[in-house]
Amino acid sequence: MMLRRLDGLPNKEIAVRLRISPEMVKVHMIKGVKDCARFFHQRSFLGDDGAAVLNVS
Repeated sequence: MMLRRLDGLPNKEIAVRLRISPEMVKVHMIKGVKDCARFFHQRSFLGDDGAAVLNVS
């Protein structure tokens, strides 16, 4: 995810760098997004609708 989101690389370039197929890049990206959503949801950073929850004190 970091190569895509932070470095802005296209899936084809990520695939070449990691020596995997572009389809596997896609699979890993989907898994990464799901893992991040679960992480934030478990810590109450995301609401049930997936929107960010802001806790302002």
